[in-house]
Amino acid sequence: MKPLRFFTDKRINRPYGRFTALLAVLIMIAVSVCGCQTVGVAGTAVDVVTDSAAEDSAETVITTGYDNLSESPAGGYLWLVDEDHLLSPGFVPENLTEAGSGVFAAREAAEAWLSILRGMQFDGVDTAGFELVSGYRSYEEQTADVETRKQEYVGEGYPEDKASRFALYDYGQPGADPRQTGMILEAAMTDGTDLASSQPGEWLKRNAEAYGFAVQWTDSGITMRYVTPVHAVAMRTLETDVAGYLQYLDAGRSYVVEADGQMYRIRIMEAIDPAAGPIVFACGDNRGNTIVITPEG
Repeated sequence: MKPLRFFTDKRINRPYGRFTALLAVLIMIAVSVCGCQTVGVAGTAVDVVTDSAAEDSAETVITTGYDNLSESPAGGYLWLVDEDHLLSPGFVPENLTEAGSGVFAAREAAEAWLSILRGMQFDGVDTAGFELVSGYRSYEEQTADVETRKQEYVGEGYPEDKASRFALYDYGQPGADPRQTGMILEAAMTDGTDLASSQPGEWLKRNAEAYGFAVQWTDSGITMRYVTPVHAVAMRTLETDVAGYLQYLDAGRSYVVEADGQMYRIRIMEAIDPAAGPIVFACGDNRGNTIVITPEG
């Protein structure tokens, strides 16, 4: 199994020290008192970014919560995005990065994808024909897809209202596509061969989680969602996707998983609790909760 990676290719050398965790909490309180949170869409996420110091020590940095989805600096790691939890029309990941083949993604997902390609190259995997086919999907693109499908139904003789309903059934409500988070990438073999049985596919089965991706295999290829390595390993262990993962955490409130020889406890909370211990990583779920990872044992 490859070394765990949090945004970079560096190994995790140590979890947060108590001073660092306390400092992060104090920063959160100070920012809240200074009025840096804005009132907006309710039930949005708390998410994380990294800075150069954190990357140097392979530690992640906790940021404050954002009430307005469009104000979040990154987001999407474990956001539940569906018909009941829509992203706003104005939400665009501010750190969109081209991951390759003209496909864009949030920086964290794009960098993890590029790390995967380097890992495959290092292991001598033949990647000819293995390419990204989809990534970030804007609200406008989702709306355009629905409208195009609606006009197709109208052209077939359906009335406008029924054509609209059918189009939404086919493509979903704009804002309900989790690809808008920028954390999802889809890849396939461009020559039409089966990715799962190819060299890249076999490599991904062994290593995708170590690079932070939770994966779902499809008839045409693979859908990879960047959730960070510990969450990816937990989701593989539980054999579920983000929605099922959140349901599991809702029911049990915590989960212990082993990732690359280290035990971690994953907790879902309404707010970060300093008593939880040194925090390795924290993110939101787009429902108003915070999910934290702490070392276990």
